[in-house]
Amino acid sequence: MKKIFVILFLVFQLGTLYTQESEVKISMGILGYSFDFNRNFTDGYVYGRIGSFIYQSGFGLGVTISPLVFYYQAGNDKLSLTFANMAVDYNVLNTINKSFILGPFVSVNALKYGEPAFLEFRSGLRFSLRGLFEENSILYNEFFIIEAGYRYNKNDKHGFFATIGIDLFLGLFAIGSAKMSETFPDNHTDPYAPYPKRK
Repeated sequence: MKKIFVILFLVFQLGTLYTQESEVKISMGILGYSFDFNRNFTDGYVYGRIGSFIYQSGFGLGVTISPLVFYYQAGNDKLSLTFANMAVDYNVLNTINKSFILGPFVSVNALKYGEPAFLEFRSGLRFSLRGLFEENSILYNEFFIIEAGYRYNKNDKHGFFATIGIDLFLGLFAIGSAKMSETFPDNHTDPYAPYPKRK
């Protein structure tokens, strides 16, 4: 495990040596849904990444570090948390548009709650759309993300996965709006509408 983090650290250092146009940004995270294809296709789970520190080099290399990643399976009410999460990706669209991220990635998720020795590897292709909240801001908004590829851990063994997600803020806002609509259905009278005329 130490060797993996050493390799990722060296890759990060090489990026800083070869470019002067690197960026370091912060994202609130993502909220999405995943499928594991080694099981039943319908056996999906909610996936979330809370808080992300994103390094993007001028030549396309990116590193993302997240303090918390969670998986929740509604079918068996199972929640998994990992506290050491790192991903390295390369953006083949870097010279065309830096807001679009498309390319290979590899990630490591470790330090699972209740299982400190847990270690999971993921690799595959990633496509995402990122943007700043405002010009010269340090805050990123990951509007949309799709990931697909291979994953391995000792518990579930080998398998393939696909994930689709949106920015965590947008996801929570959509969930909150849906809950509000259920709690307060739109069947009230408009207070600014004119009173009906009496006959």
